[in-house]
Amino acid sequence: DELDEEALALQEKGLKDAKIEYKKGAWLYGDYMQINQITSAVECHNLCQADAVCSHWNYHGVGGDRCDLKKGSTGGFNEDAGDWLSGDIAGRLESLPSGGDL
Repeated sequence: DELDEEALALQEKGLKDAKIEYKKGAWLYGDYMQINQITSAVECHNLCQADAVCSHWNYHGVGGDRCDLKKGSTGGFNEDAGDWLSGDIAGRLESLPSGGDL
C-alpha cells in the first residue's frame, strides 16, 4: 500500500541521514527482546547499540512500530520481509549480507 511505502521510505531516509547501515528484510534468529511503541528505525538501532548483548536489530515501522533486538552470530536473513528494516552493530559480528544499503 502506498502509505506503507511512504512510511518505510521515511524510515530509510532517517537511517541514511544518520549514516547507519541497514537492509530491507529481517533477521530470523537470536530473539532477545521485543520493544513496542518505538517511533523510528534509528531509535531501534540506538537501543541495540546501547545494549551490550544485542548484535542485530529488526524494525517494523509499518503497522506496529516494533523493534526486535537480536543476539548471536549465526542464522539466516529473510530478504522477502520488505516491510522490515534491519541492521547489525559494527564490531559485534560479521556485517550484513552483501547488498546492504548505506
